[in-house]
Amino acid sequence: MNYFQMDVFSLLPLDILYLKFGTEKLMFRLPRMLKVQTFWECYNRLDSMMPSAYVVRMARTLTYMLYLIHLNACAYYAFSAWQGLGANGWVFSGKGSPYIRCFYFATKTATSIGKNPKPETEQESLFMTCSWLMGVFVFAILIGQTCPVASAIYGFRDPSVPIGAERYF
Repeated sequence: MNYFQMDVFSLLPLDILYLKFGTEKLMFRLPRMLKVQTFWECYNRLDSMMPSAYVVRMARTLTYMLYLIHLNACAYYAFSAWQGLGANGWVFSGKGSPYIRCFYFATKTATSIGKNPKPETEQESLFMTCSWLMGVFVFAILIGQTCPVASAIYGFRDPSVPIGAERYF
């Protein structure tokens, strides 16, 4: 299947089937995932065209990070709905905007900031562990992309020449 066929298939108006089957059938949205090839191709072309492609690489990494946090927010909401909204202190309470509250929770969990509610069941503990590991993974990639950018901005230096605090040692 070539890119054009994948793009056409991903844009089929399968949302109309929600009228017959209801909005619980999320499988009608899965063909949209075929557009990810176009996303990668766009960033690869920008990367090859730019004289200094570090900005493009940072934008791609931040996009990945936001997408993973989005997926985690959706998983948190689905997990909360499965256990019952407001069933305990850990799940989404059902108050306020669901997406904003779940995205906020996923961001706090991924970055390990804030006072997250303590998981009360084994399934909640497993979910939180996976969320923290995803956060560590994302920030490892972010730091890996940031170091070459900093090196390019400040230039490479001769390690034999002391700078800053090194001259006092």
